[in-house]
Amino acid sequence: MNLLDGLSCKARPNQGGTFAYWSMLLAIWMIGLLLAGCGGGGGGGTVACTTCDSFGQDATTFFSGWGGGGGGGDSGADGSAGDGKPIANAKVTVTDNAGHSITGTTDANGYYRVHIGGFVPPMIATVIKDAVTTRYSLTNQTPIPKKFITINITGLTTKIASDVAVTGGLSGVQALTPAALSSILTANPTAIDTAISDLKKTLTDNGMIAASGVDPAFNPITTIFRTDGTGQDLLLDKLNVTTVNGGGTYVTPVALSPLQLTKAMFAELRNTWNTASTGINSFLDSQSVRTTNDLDANISPALDHVTGRISAMNRAMSTFEDAKAYTSANPMGFVPGYPPTANGTTSPQPVVGRQSGNIMQAWNGTGY
Repeated sequence: MNLLDGLSCKARPNQGGTFAYWSMLLAIWMIGLLLAGCGGGGGGGTVACTTCDSFGQDATTFFSGWGGGGGGGDSGADGSAGDGKPIANAKVTVTDNAGHSITGTTDANGYYRVHIGGFVPPMIATVIKDAVTTRYSLTNQTPIPKKFITINITGLTTKIASDVAVTGGLSGVQALTPAALSSILTANPTAIDTAISDLKKTLTDNGMIAASGVDPAFNPITTIFRTDGTGQDLLLDKLNVTTVNGGGTYVTPVALSPLQLTKAMFAELRNTWNTASTGINSFLDSQSVRTTNDLDANISPALDHVTGRISAMNRAMSTFEDAKAYTSANPMGFVPGYPPTANGTTSPQPVVGRQSGNIMQAWNGTGY
């Protein structure tokens, strides 16, 4: 129903109107816009409001009563911490370029939220994965009041942070501080973007992005993902990320077991099949016709040739047997027999036998 329909005829002014009437209409229209702008959506979708986290979940209580560490009003940082599985119940620390630092804890799914009101970029985020492994991330985003910026913390973001550090002459990610990062970005403003681009090119060239079903346009730092075995999480599961103590970070594909290789092969076959989903029957028919034509053109003639050779050899052997056994002196085709005697001798014996069709007997002239 149109909002105007809610006004009775008595409430409407006479021709020409009044200022109060049009003011009321304007107020109703503005209220309608506000209601539409703050309408919610379920299922983790993006909600058009100013107090939602990166996954579109309401974060009103998160911002309530928080003044901000730097006096600039509250802002939030959130994201997923994972390496193919959630980095759950782990300590997250975000540090900025002005000396501010805040800690939080990931949930069972590796998700975290922290307050970064008043923080000054660039910032570095870390999560303690286990007793020997820390994952790193970084951002040059400016905090937005009553909103969140996404800072994922994974093996991929660790590789990016490490490459940025090395670009600035540092040994690796462990030596990177917000102040050092600020200096690097001052000298090379595109250092983060370049590190992201180089990493994605490597993962594209070795087929990892396609095999994981990840959108090629994804940003490992800012593209939200869930640790559910799909997308970025699946990609992380296919990679080994190793940081050398006091050195660089390296990403290599996980060596697949025979079972995993088989699954990957069938997955690729399924993808190929699905790609050819249009006209699949005609595709198979054409392949069958091509196979039959190939057999007719190449295999069948060769088989016929071999069969002809065998037939010719059989005819030659028959002729040989007849010529050997049947003579004017031996019209019955008998030949001397040479069976071994009881004492093992092989001297001719008074035995005759009809010539057989055995090739070796024909060759040796015996027919017993």
